[in-house]
Amino acid sequence: MRGKLFSTLLLAAAIAATPRVASALTLNVVSGSVGLAQLCADPTCTTETLDFDDGGATTGTITVEGGNVSFSIDVSVIGFSGGPDGTVTDLELQSLSYVAGPVAFAGTPASFTASGNAAVSGTVSPTPGSTSPLNIASAPFTLSCLDDAGQLKCGIVMLGFPTFGVPVDGNTRWVPHTLNPTAVPEPQVSVMALTAGLLGLAYGRRKVMS
Repeated sequence: MRGKLFSTLLLAAAIAATPRVASALTLNVVSGSVGLAQLCADPTCTTETLDFDDGGATTGTITVEGGNVSFSIDVSVIGFSGGPDGTVTDLELQSLSYVAGPVAFAGTPASFTASGNAAVSGTVSPTPGSTSPLNIASAPFTLSCLDDAGQLKCGIVMLGFPTFGVPVDGNTRWVPHTLNPTAVPEPQVSVMALTAGLLGLAYGRRKVMS
């Protein structure tokens, strides 16, 4: 319990002290998953053509600056199988990169929501079929983040319609999905921020006592 409280205070102090220490607080993504991914034949996703298998490794950064948040997140693969969808029985979205922000958030730096558009790139690899590039300039998303024992746990919902479409056997398929990254402050920033926070507390206590 004491360790969890310390971790939470550490992240809170890092975020609170950010304006005095650096222009932005960058958090490194240390783990993550892909959830609720669908491959849909229509924008409202009433028909799914292939089944979601799993998502690969998630890395990147989340940056909090003032009242804004931005992110740069990489996902190694999102896989689908089954069907078939036309002739395609397996589909992988590979080497995905999601870049967004800064966008304004609502709430506090330890618990906030935001929405905006992300640039997404990667490759589409069907079986059978040939690999093709995936480049989406503006894919809408909603984001929510919450501090949990010094870790910032986020859910980023990528809305399939109207822009997140991929080619499958000559047809466009929509891909709504959720990214679930967990991020922590960079160690040197955390230490500096915590030190600044503790010094501030000590100064305030001394001022009250005097």
